[in-house]
Amino acid sequence: MPGGSASARWGEETRKAIENFPVSGEPIPVSVARWLGRIKAAAARASASMGDAQKKRIREAQLELQYQIDWALLTQPEQQSLLGQLDALDISATPDLRGFKLLLTQDYVIQTALNDLKRQVERIGRERRKDIHDGETFTDTFNVPASVRSAAQLDKLIQQLVALKAKMGTYAKVDVTIQVED
Repeated sequence: MPGGSASARWGEETRKAIENFPVSGEPIPVSVARWLGRIKAAAARASASMGDAQKKRIREAQLELQYQIDWALLTQPEQQSLLGQLDALDISATPDLRGFKLLLTQDYVIQTALNDLKRQVERIGRERRKDIHDGETFTDTFNVPASVRSAAQLDKLIQQLVALKAKMGTYAKVDVTIQVED
């Protein structure tokens, strides 16, 4: 049996249950014990799966934050601080129903924090765009690859476009030449 014998895994819990809930002294039927074991095992699997999903959700939230139009207006330390706040939301949970509930709650916390951080990025962007370049023209050349062969390349291209759009946002006129690389 993985993780040791059943008595080693659940012996302490069983002992505490008998002390705290002395109902009849009659043992529970074997079939009920097996079903309870299956329920505990399913809760453990669900908790482990939810833990993996939480890590993925945090990575997705970090990308979502970086795609904000004003992300490029933040300094590198500001960006790292915001990404670190999302990293800090990664929690460990016990492989049981309690852990599963904790991870479900944490998913809500992650989404709420992401929304708050997006608003913070927007606020910082608004403050930094106050000095609009009236009458000036933003001129730039943007090179794009002729083909994209991976998700990483596409992510890089999107980040470059978001940064370009953020720079353009402070100018009244824009003249951007897009060149396709061979």
